[in-house]
Amino acid sequence: MPDQVEKQTSGPEIVVAGDMAIDWLQWPVAAKDIGESDEDAPDNWELVPGHRMIAREGGAMLQTRMVTKATGKTEQEVLGHEIPQTIPGYERKLEEISPKEVLHSLSFLADYPRFANHELQEKDKRRVYRVQKLCGFIGPPEGPPGTPGLPDDALNANPRMIVLDDAGNGFRRHREVWPKALFDGRDDLRIVMKMSRPLAQGDLWNHVTSKYADRLVVVVNADDLRLMPGVNVCRRLSWERTARDFGWQMVNNQNLAPLAALRHLVVRFAIDGAIYYTHGPEGPRSVLYYDQVVGEGGFSGEHPGQMLGYSSAFVAAIAAKVLQARFSGPDADVKELVGEGVMQAILCCRRLLQHGFGEVPKKSSRRAFAPKYPVDKVFRSGPADRPISKVPVPSLLISPDDSCSVWSILQERQDGLEDLAYTIVEEGVDSEGDELQGLPIAQFGQLKTADLSEIESYRSIKNIISEYHQSGSAESPLCIAVFGPPGSGKSFGVMEVAQSIAPDDIETTEFNLAQFGSPGDLTRALHHVQDTVLGSKLPLVFFDEFDSPCGGGELGWLRYLLMPMHDGKFRDGETTHPLGKAIFVFAGGTRYSLADFARENIADPEEARRQQEIFRKCKGPDFVSRLRGHIDILGPNPLNTSDHFVMIRRAVGLRTLLERKAKELKRQSDDKANYLIDGDGKAHIDRGVLRAFIKVPRYKHGMRSMVAIIEMSMLGGKPHFEQAALPAPEQLDLHVKAKDFCRLILADVPGMPFV
Repeated sequence: MPDQVEKQTSGPEIVVAGDMAIDWLQWPVAAKDIGESDEDAPDNWELVPGHRMIAREGGAMLQTRMVTKATGKTEQEVLGHEIPQTIPGYERKLEEISPKEVLHSLSFLADYPRFANHELQEKDKRRVYRVQKLCGFIGPPEGPPGTPGLPDDALNANPRMIVLDDAGNGFRRHREVWPKALFDGRDDLRIVMKMSRPLAQGDLWNHVTSKYADRLVVVVNADDLRLMPGVNVCRRLSWERTARDFGWQMVNNQNLAPLAALRHLVVRFAIDGAIYYTHGPEGPRSVLYYDQVVGEGGFSGEHPGQMLGYSSAFVAAIAAKVLQARFSGPDADVKELVGEGVMQAILCCRRLLQHGFGEVPKKSSRRAFAPKYPVDKVFRSGPADRPISKVPVPSLLISPDDSCSVWSILQERQDGLEDLAYTIVEEGVDSEGDELQGLPIAQFGQLKTADLSEIESYRSIKNIISEYHQSGSAESPLCIAVFGPPGSGKSFGVMEVAQSIAPDDIETTEFNLAQFGSPGDLTRALHHVQDTVLGSKLPLVFFDEFDSPCGGGELGWLRYLLMPMHDGKFRDGETTHPLGKAIFVFAGGTRYSLADFARENIADPEEARRQQEIFRKCKGPDFVSRLRGHIDILGPNPLNTSDHFVMIRRAVGLRTLLERKAKELKRQSDDKANYLIDGDGKAHIDRGVLRAFIKVPRYKHGMRSMVAIIEMSMLGGKPHFEQAALPAPEQLDLHVKAKDFCRLILADVPGMPFV
């Protein structure tokens, strides 16, 4: 059958059709120096900073170029839209096309470092042009823009595949400009359709879904999906939450029924992940493709500036794989090829961002710079490519009443958590080893976590702080609460999150309310916050043990905190002082979760009523109502007997502590080879010691105990964390039960008696 199909088709293999656009790129140009003589003196307009502009193919024309490069075909094998020619014998240029004929877009470019990370900037000092500001579209003064048709050879072609670029700008309504092959209903024709908002609407949608449902692959942007009525798919929390929200919406939201009926649907989440949804005889299925290191929008945050053309690159990579698919064969083969295309598509979008519109020429260079899409580099793999992971999403089609059900990728490794924990410590949580492939992690500065609940909490707080930081002036502080056991790292976690957002703008201050003698101490602390604001810094203020007594009363500090929290003001005698923009972080000292603090976890009804009344009288509900976010930090001790993920939390924490210790030893030693962690990132730690750290029943003082054991160990001048480096059992007993810790160290020694 495939051979017969090849014989039936002739001419071009692919036709690309859709909404056209011309992308105008504007970039700054420095002023020229006055010449030494009149002969080489520039004109006056060149003596002041200026701008240059250039027109580039956008829309369906860019999509054609991308598909040509992705498939490796020639320009004769891939046909698409061309510049409309109106005068016989005269070839028009892009710059001559009016916005009445084709939509124009305008973008301001600026030069940026290739990476946001300062360490990477030191290694790679190259700069590239990326978009600084998107200025929208330029169209006709009245009425819709033109919808140019395809050249005759493309319009009348009989291709193997058609790629449709439906940007929602008129092409979907004009049947006369669609490729004629769309109306043939051929059994062998493959269709890849990129669709923008409004989704699942219009004549083009109705036509292709009715005639080519089995051979149609639709690609949409997650942000367009979120604009559909009733669609709530989380952004920047966790990949598991995103996949769960998407699955629930596809099953329960009737507005998505047309999309849910598709045989092949790909939803792109920025340039960091995608969900490939299929609906066949076995019912709906989803596969999640994701970057294990960052969430949605994370990779863009690592590269300053914006970029155009993501959707074109993404669709082109998928189209290259769809062209290979034989839809008449096993369905699994088609899904595998489309899945491979999705993984490549994410990488292609990332290369597009990394290369930008071209490198900034060096000052000594005489070459003229003209920004252009890096089409030649987008589909070429490179050493900087970060692997993309995939995981099937369980077919747990939850109901609205089961919205709290939880699925985590880490659950898939339930049987191998101990080995996974050892690998995390020995190789690093961001190692590219097979054992760690696909393990979602979140990193904020020096803070790393692989626990789903902590990932979602920290990312949620980061989103809240980012919005607050980017906003203008604020009438009241942003208030966040942090709860967790002593030594769980409450202040450290939030501090690293905040510093990862704006390290140069935020100034951190800590106050321990348990050490304050009177409300006057709080007033003086707020004056200090006010001084920080006046110094043009954003204060990040930690109020530790805010739930401690004041004046002999339980939760006595709450009543004094309400006015600063809500009004952004505080009183000093008869005078009221404004605080200005600030972030208040309240760290609990007596309760280990927000639910415990709010007295919501009391089983006995009578006791629950009594505690709620006390909480109300202490202004607890008023305090909670002023919070805009909270984190419950789990710490290194198990929450209950079924908390198996505590080994992963400990492993991530231990690896972080060993990295810090290794840096400290580097500073103290001249022996550059004598480190706990070598140049390849391998941590040298005795397996028995490692097992004890990971499996000891309890740390008496939380993370502080883990830190203390490392600090008490004799690691100076040793390239290996051996058993003999540990402190004596009597000292260990300060932080763990030494008998249990030592038993775990010797667990795999043959014939060794347990003591």
